[in-house]
Amino acid sequence: MEKFLVSSAEREAKENLIALIAKGVDRICFQRDSTDSIIFAMNVAKEAKAITILSNNYDERCEVSVKRGDSNVMKLRERVFSLGKTSFSSILPITESNTPTILLGITSSVIEEKRVPTAWEESVMSSVAGNGINYEKSPPLISYRTMNIETSLKLSSYLFKDANKVKNRLIEENVNLKQKYTELTDELTIRIDEILREEITMYVPEKSAYYFDVDIREVFFAIRNKFNALLEFCWNPQYMYKVIADYRRDIHLV
Repeated sequence: MEKFLVSSAEREAKENLIALIAKGVDRICFQRDSTDSIIFAMNVAKEAKAITILSNNYDERCEVSVKRGDSNVMKLRERVFSLGKTSFSSILPITESNTPTILLGITSSVIEEKRVPTAWEESVMSSVAGNGINYEKSPPLISYRTMNIETSLKLSSYLFKDANKVKNRLIEENVNLKQKYTELTDELTIRIDEILREEITMYVPEKSAYYFDVDIREVFFAIRNKFNALLEFCWNPQYMYKVIADYRRDIHLV
């Protein structure tokens, strides 16, 4: 298993958060324009049965507050933790039911901020791997595990300035678009990766999380800017299957 050098701030924040959740939380403050912040707040509310949730607010009345910035700040009653770029969702205590939401919280933070995962986030992702969950190096092809390259490319078209150009370049390399990426030779996948990285215009991390066969990147693109859907997902993670189905229908994939 990989070893990651993590700071004590994240570990201490998590220990304090677990203790606070056990006691109960009355007020939570978070930023509504951040997928990660919403996921964090909803999970704390769900576990601690919070009475009141205040969005876009950061004041002394809130027992739990999170605020994004050059260094993300988490306030837990009297304690304040500076987390650097580490996502708030990665500080949540992990349970079997909330794992998909934590994966999405970390993924959303990394994509929205166009950055690599922090050592703490890498350690969290690696710690939940297994039993149907994978965290691995992946091509910028959304849901490539379950779809052929042509369909996956359609689903990933917004990642590229000209998806048709990408398609034509793959054809020139004698790529069978009806095959899955996972069915190709290592030599061909390396060439495909080179082409995709040359043509991509939107940032996606080199490593991605998969919840069974669900590409968490697809969940992010399907649910971002949909506040009510995100709330439903936090309370019922299985809702992601409906979100994905609706998303594919909206972009005329099915």
